[in-house]
Amino acid sequence: MIPHSDTLNSCFWDPARRRYVAHVRFGPPNTRWVSLTESPDFVHWSPKVAVLKPSSIDEPFETKHYGMRVLPYEGTLLGFLSAYHGETIRPIPTDEMWRDRTNVQLAFSRDGLTWQRVGKTGAISDSRKKEGKREWKPIAEGATFLPYGTSRKADWDWGQVYPFDPPLIVGDQIWFYYQGLKGRHWFKQHKDPLESGFGLATLRLDGFVSVDAPQAGTLQTRRFIAIGDTLVINAKADGGEIRVEAIDALGRVISGFSKEDCTPIRGDSVRHVVSWKGGSNCHQLQARPIKLRFHLKTASLFSFEFQIRRNHFVPLSFRQ
Repeated sequence: MIPHSDTLNSCFWDPARRRYVAHVRFGPPNTRWVSLTESPDFVHWSPKVAVLKPSSIDEPFETKHYGMRVLPYEGTLLGFLSAYHGETIRPIPTDEMWRDRTNVQLAFSRDGLTWQRVGKTGAISDSRKKEGKREWKPIAEGATFLPYGTSRKADWDWGQVYPFDPPLIVGDQIWFYYQGLKGRHWFKQHKDPLESGFGLATLRLDGFVSVDAPQAGTLQTRRFIAIGDTLVINAKADGGEIRVEAIDALGRVISGFSKEDCTPIRGDSVRHVVSWKGGSNCHQLQARPIKLRFHLKTASLFSFEFQIRRNHFVPLSFRQ
């Protein structure tokens, strides 16, 4: 049904497209790209389109894309890319022990066609990939999301790790079940043990990336239409604090929603409720174009959302 595919295929029903979506290896055999194919009935599939190919970030460690699991998450698609480094059956020098091993990197997309990789310093855009003078080795090293083990003798997942599909939301965490192998890809040639097992890695809810302020800093969002009446943020502010203010379409701080009016948010929680002047009801911001400005001091911000917790009349339009 889907020719020239291989391991680590990912398939799910897309309610927006009303069809099945599969991310598979592009093919023919040994062409390690990620491709997209769709089907209305799980029988007849569209021709595969390559959506993720090796680029500049993959050159330092000769990385190929072994496969990618995809998770629909909060209106976006998250890809867990199996990054296969330095394929070889030859003896491996001690200073290149990364060869013939696989870890997991993170990517994301809004439409399933255009994907961006994510590293420790944030999204790696297409424009950055085209920069010829950039030092890509530290960026590639920082792109690992789920690493393989560090001790060849002690770690059962030293050689390779592969994610299962899909991760699970359990309470305030995201659970990632994965397969780990002690040996490298060509384990027979390297005389590695044929041992494997299942592992569990956990992440805080929405904890894929964060905006961090080791001391003090501000973050201002793009303009958007606020829908809910309660602002909830996922943040860690142990020993610090976060304040939030709302800004109108003309760049003015909205009365009653300044940082001075905001109750400081402290501590670590995935559901901090923001309040101004002692109250969390911000229905006055509903259905109007606003920006949010976060003032962080020794804190990390993971995500924010407006939730509907009260019944209010919301106008169909708003004129500034």
